[in-house]
Amino acid sequence: MNGSSTEKFKPEKGLRQGDSLSPYLFLMVVEILSKLMNDAVERGQLSGFKVADTGTVISHLQFADDTLIFLNANSDKVTRLFIILSILEALTGMRLNLEKSTMISVGADDVIEVLAKELGCKTKNLSIKYLGLPIGVSSRFKWVWKYSRQKKVLWRRIVQQKMKAAEDVMLPTIDDEVQGKSLWKNVSSMVPELQNFMSFKMRNGKGIRFWYDKWLVNGCIKDLFSVIFKACTKEQASVADMISPGRWSEIWVMSMLVDGDDEVEFCDYFSTKACYDALAGPMEVCSYRKFLWKNDLTSKVGFMLWAAFNNSLPTRDMLRHRGVEIDSSLCVMCNTVDESADHLFLHCQTTFKVWDNFIKAFHISWTFPGSIL
Repeated sequence: MNGSSTEKFKPEKGLRQGDSLSPYLFLMVVEILSKLMNDAVERGQLSGFKVADTGTVISHLQFADDTLIFLNANSDKVTRLFIILSILEALTGMRLNLEKSTMISVGADDVIEVLAKELGCKTKNLSIKYLGLPIGVSSRFKWVWKYSRQKKVLWRRIVQQKMKAAEDVMLPTIDDEVQGKSLWKNVSSMVPELQNFMSFKMRNGKGIRFWYDKWLVNGCIKDLFSVIFKACTKEQASVADMISPGRWSEIWVMSMLVDGDDEVEFCDYFSTKACYDALAGPMEVCSYRKFLWKNDLTSKVGFMLWAAFNNSLPTRDMLRHRGVEIDSSLCVMCNTVDESADHLFLHCQTTFKVWDNFIKAFHISWTFPGSIL
């Protein structure tokens, strides 16, 4: 009690779910597991992983009701983990249900089943897949904002070590030589556009990149002086790096530096929609006319496309609209819906089968539009 041993006592009252003290009890229990894991790493019994040779060792991550444990894929490490979990059971009186636990392989598919049986848990494949753009504009903006604010958190240190970024720099950067950087590259790609909605407040100059950040009213220095930028050897240098003694000593810049950390703020007019519009840019207007009368396109196909784009195809629905006497305006193929150009080329059951065979044959991923125009 309070850091020292006391006489044994028997608890006479417990906590029910929803009690305000329950979260604290949970934290006390998982803290024991954290201490046991850290002790095993210090003794060299478990290794965890590092994103860089001199980076932070990550042996486990704890969330609200989940714990991720990282260890090398060999029998000795799994046995050591089993001993740690057994000690946790003895200290807390809890029984761990390993059947509900899962072991996930990262490059150890050949031994994962044997190791899982040794620990007594299930196996699963790594379910995270990167498909080009896993997170949207609002999510990427959120990570940029968190990176600029949460300067002492663990995940930021891991990213800095992986991307070889300076600790004091406020905005995300990326190192082109680093492997496995695709997901974070998506986040850092937001920074150039987001800087149009940012304002920097310089103090010690360590958090602002000299070349890339828009700390001047006129824009980024790398754009203003592109020839000089190509000759520089330290592209990710901060303002403080560039004005240190022996490199650059302009008095007007030196006078801008004061004690304290640099700050970045988002302007009042910033919104996710404004950022999305800036990233998307103006929509390109595509004129079909320049593609219709090409030499490699037959005249009858070109004329049919021209009539379709001008809503002039002689479909049954259009003929009736023009006053032409016809027996029926229903589609000649399915005989269920009025024969319009959209139905004839897109939505008819017979047409859909043709498109479906074509799409599958050429392995095309396509969402059917509502209209041909």
